[in-house]
Amino acid sequence: MSLLAKKAILEASVYPLGDEEIDEEEFLKRRQHPYKQYERIGHVFDAISPEEFETEFRFGITELPLLLRALKIPETFPCTNGMVYSGTEGLLILLKRFPYIFSCRLSDMIPRFARSVPELSLILNQVTSFIHTNHGYLLRDLDQPRLSSEHVEDFALAVHGKGAALENCWGFVDGTVRPICHPGENQRVLQWAQKEGKRDDSGMLRMSGLLHNLQQHSFDTSGKTLCIYGDPAYPLRIHLQGPYKCGQLTVDQDELNSSMSKVREDFKN
Repeated sequence: MSLLAKKAILEASVYPLGDEEIDEEEFLKRRQHPYKQYERIGHVFDAISPEEFETEFRFGITELPLLLRALKIPETFPCTNGMVYSGTEGLLILLKRFPYIFSCRLSDMIPRFARSVPELSLILNQVTSFIHTNHGYLLRDLDQPRLSSEHVEDFALAVHGKGAALENCWGFVDGTVRPICHPGENQRVLQWAQKEGKRDDSGMLRMSGLLHNLQQHSFDTSGKTLCIYGDPAYPLRIHLQGPYKCGQLTVDQDELNSSMSKVREDFKN
């Protein structure tokens, strides 16, 4: 490549950077390490508007301190590679990575956090592990004050008030498939589709012990059975209901399916 052509390519590539002038060495460094052209979130945090913050992280900016305290996030996290980052940054990376519907790729998070993909991956894994280790029991055990008979009875009233045909349904169970990179270890645990090691919804349900928990705790204050609602892949039980699956549904059956599906989507979103 001629020097003239090389100069033209460099000038064309630098143009989007605006009025900032950089030499060839700096340009190549930025191409190799794109995160270095951005500012760390701690430096620009105050410039994020409340609307922008809630759109990106799903929580209001004033709710962030409450979330940090509730999850007992430490002030700083040390990584195995010697990197140290703030607990606030770690939690924001987790919130950004796992939105409601579509996950955000680590490479898409570089402009917001000014960190490389390997750094973002280390931070994400560490914060996720911390939350799971310290608070995972909240998902594994229904014997919690927030899931007392009084509360689940209120939940059932709220679900029915939203239009659900079932009067005794207090929650919904669902599994979401997320794409991941090809694992180097424990591949069988993560395999999907028609492969050995498959974990379908009913299999995951057995492993979770949820049905046993429901049999112990899913009752209202008068002892009446309450249930949760799942998709057709789950087995029907007195504490676990799902849609009618017959080919020819009656009008009432079709209306029940429709009402539960709509309320379920409302609660998911």
